[in-house]
Amino acid sequence: MKRETLLTILVTLLLLLNLGTIGFLFLKHRGGHEHHGPPPHGSGFHRPDELMKEKLRWNDEQVAKFEAFKEDHHRQMEVLHDQTRDNARAYFQLLGKTPVDTFVADSLSKVMGALEIQKAGVTYRHLQDLKSICTEEQQPKFDSLLPQLIEILLSKPKGPPPHHPPH
Repeated sequence: MKRETLLTILVTLLLLLNLGTIGFLFLKHRGGHEHHGPPPHGSGFHRPDELMKEKLRWNDEQVAKFEAFKEDHHRQMEVLHDQTRDNARAYFQLLGKTPVDTFVADSLSKVMGALEIQKAGVTYRHLQDLKSICTEEQQPKFDSLLPQLIEILLSKPKGPPPHHPPH
């Protein structure tokens, strides 16, 4: 098989995979903002802030630092989410053009992938910040909470946070 043919097939498969993934995310997002099912691992917690505040027993100063970190993280994630949505919109609008500009489609899908990497990095640094406000006694507890925190974050419904009205 020619190298060009193989590359064309691979690019087409990757494009279809990207379309399927993004379509799934949009359909999942449009399904509503409510979280269905039990909290992860029967923890009783749907929100990481509730879990950390109760289990780590932070003092007032730690809670104030946490709130500042949380707001900064939320602001950064909103910007990245908006950029992802704008790029996804442009990506899918390419389907209305004939012929589809595969170079632009590939570029937009790469940008969306890079934005997802940035989201993971922002959240990773956020968790580092949260660990930094823990005392030496609290840090092992924080470490033991990480699996639950990660599950909550990964299963967290997308959309506006509870304190924002839906659009």
